Amino acid sequence: MDAAKRVAKVVGREWRAFLSDRLFRLLMVVFPLAAVGLFTAMFQQGSPENLPVAVCDMDRTALSRSIIRMADASSSMALFSVEDLGEGRRAVLSGRAYGLLVLSEGMEREVLSGRAPAPRFYINNQIMLPAGVIKRAMLNVFSGVSAGVKLKVNLAKGMPETRARERLSGIHVASRILYNPNLDYRWYLYASICPFLMKIFIMSATVWSVGKEMKRETVPGWLRAAQGRVHLALFGKLLPLTLWFTLVCWAMLAFFFGAMELPRPHGVATLMGGTFLFVAACQAAALFLVAFTGELAKAVSMMSLYAGSAFVFAGVTFPAAAMPLAARIWHATLPLTHMVRLINEQALKGLDPGGSVNTLGALVAIGLVCGAPAWARLIRRLAVGEPVPGSAGGMA
Repeated sequence: MDAAKRVAKVVGREWRAFLSDRLFRLLMVVFPLAAVGLFTAMFQQGSPENLPVAVCDMDRTALSRSIIRMADASSSMALFSVEDLGEGRRAVLSGRAYGLLVLSEGMEREVLSGRAPAPRFYINNQIMLPAGVIKRAMLNVFSGVSAGVKLKVNLAKGMPETRARERLSGIHVASRILYNPNLDYRWYLYASICPFLMKIFIMSATVWSVGKEMKRETVPGWLRAAQGRVHLALFGKLLPLTLWFTLVCWAMLAFFFGAMELPRPHGVATLMGGTFLFVAACQAAALFLVAFTGELAKAVSMMSLYAGSAFVFAGVTFPAAAMPLAARIWHATLPLTHMVRLINEQALKGLDPGGSVNTLGALVAIGLVCGAPAWARLIRRLAVGEPVPGSAGGMA
């Protein structure tokens, strides 16, 4: 029997295992599709809208009502009135509001007399994302209100309209938002969370596929399917997972750039090839844990730490440049770090394929550093029939 037939026999055995193992089906099909669907629904709007903000209007004048109308017209905020500061404070503490706007008594009178009032805006910055959204929206509101008030005051002083508008200009910074001009959170979070979830499912399925053979002591049957060729037994076991998760990730990317209207990638072939390397790197890391722990329970625990911490250390929510050295090293060992960077390089920045060589090389390096010693150790363990410590433990 040639190598292709031996591999095909192992693949057939994996297919039967897939049909008979409920957890395997959940890890490979149900959970990935459900997770992508859940986060698609969550990020459908692109950016948070109608975030509740309490407003306490102590001035009750035309100016204060104008400010409230402008703030409420922002798609980011949904204002509701409170009678006093105590009620507003309770709304923020209870989570009913992300912020509290206080328009102090006498605000319009101070404006008309040429003084600068100081409305107060309290933000719950413990939840940073909505806090940043409403802060930016409120600053835009007060910037517009302030310009309008200054213009009216200058005109009331008899200043010509042209001169009055010139007095408003001051010094402006010509800032340009690169790569995500609409501040769309689909480009920022959605394109990072889905690869993060895929990494968890890829590693979980790989750990379970290999580890269960040791836990259930079915290694002899696995090797018999490959006619005793240990290399082919491992290859036949990993090949279906690699192909399946690569196809799932490609479908996920097609959905990103199609239905979710993310920027079309500049190098489609580069992104597709990098996705395959991402899947292979995740599998190599999972194989490393199985090979060097020898127990399914330990491998699952360590996989949870390695895969579960990836989003925190991938540089998505906290910049890698500001991390301490140990965290930057951990950041560099994560396949998610380089997959997210590849999506940004090819889709948002529009780099040529050559611009992602380092990113692709990092995925290859992770695959080789983790996969080569893991493959060698598993070959040696399986070939000599080495018993697996604690094989009775682990997942049922």
